[in-house]
Amino acid sequence: MCPRSDVPMSSGRGLAGSAAAFELGPGAEHTNTGCSADVSATANVLAALQRGQKGAAMEKPGAIHPQFPPPLQAQFEAEGYARLGRLLSDAQLRAMRERLDALMLGEVTHEGMSFQLDLGGERGGGDDAPASAPTTVGLTRPSLSYRRVNDLELDPLFREWAERPLFGAITRHYYDQDVAIFRAFMMNKPQSAGTPLGWHQDVGEGWGIDTLPTLTTWLSLDEATTASGAMQIVRGSHRRGVLNAGHFADEATMAQFPPEATIDLEVQPGECVLLHNLLLHRSGVNRTGAPRRAISVAYIDARSQYLDGEPALAGPRPHGASEMVDGRFPVLFRARSARL
Repeated sequence: MCPRSDVPMSSGRGLAGSAAAFELGPGAEHTNTGCSADVSATANVLAALQRGQKGAAMEKPGAIHPQFPPPLQAQFEAEGYARLGRLLSDAQLRAMRERLDALMLGEVTHEGMSFQLDLGGERGGGDDAPASAPTTVGLTRPSLSYRRVNDLELDPLFREWAERPLFGAITRHYYDQDVAIFRAFMMNKPQSAGTPLGWHQDVGEGWGIDTLPTLTTWLSLDEATTASGAMQIVRGSHRRGVLNAGHFADEATMAQFPPEATIDLEVQPGECVLLHNLLLHRSGVNRTGAPRRAISVAYIDARSQYLDGEPALAGPRPHGASEMVDGRFPVLFRARSARL
């Protein structure tokens, strides 16, 4: 199947936001973006995806949701991230941690859920930790050293999290279409271990879908500090479009950004951050005695399709993507027009 070419530039199915909309409003925090408003993209990515670089209705005025007021919205559009605050109670936070432990130890199971062990955790960690183990459907063995637990939408507790009205309001605003889960997973850096990740965007030509996700919620279940391998981000980098045909950015790409654009995104337990998938980010290893776990949910336009048809896979799906149901990624939120 070929990429759709009948989608207008302003439809919200592009890869990056409109440059004209990235002006930070008064009262927003973290106002130093450190990057120009130029929007560009790798030519071969554009040719492969046949998509414009206009984002999804970034210019819409007014409050999207009480927990996402205009100043926060303006910061997200300018810098590619926004702190949504603490969204979990102590009891909810404890329940999520316990459920993840139960999933990794095989005490709770869901058919089709896939896992990836952290070999840094198995071998003592360090910046030269070996590559992570292959992703497998089902546990390799009971262990709390899994780097990733994919397909969390299969678990009712995490499905409920992904379906929060706040996320529905935000994603419907920017996509202006039915919204689906592209992937939902736990990223874990086990205590005194973890796998280092270089600079990258959560998009890429090789993902094999006709529309890439642009909105992700990142929920911290533990304190994420520089010592525990907190994310580093390059503020405003999402405005440059897709920077590399592959997943990771090279040295020449990173040299385009001034040092002051990079910050450590330290986050408290239960705090959630909204991220643009084009935002450059990386993370190191965990040098503390406690795990650093987070729940990542990427939302996508529900019309999205695989370029060559849905893959018939016996094993894990690429990039931890959710399994399609009746030819669609799992739909969470209906477009406003569909609800009138």
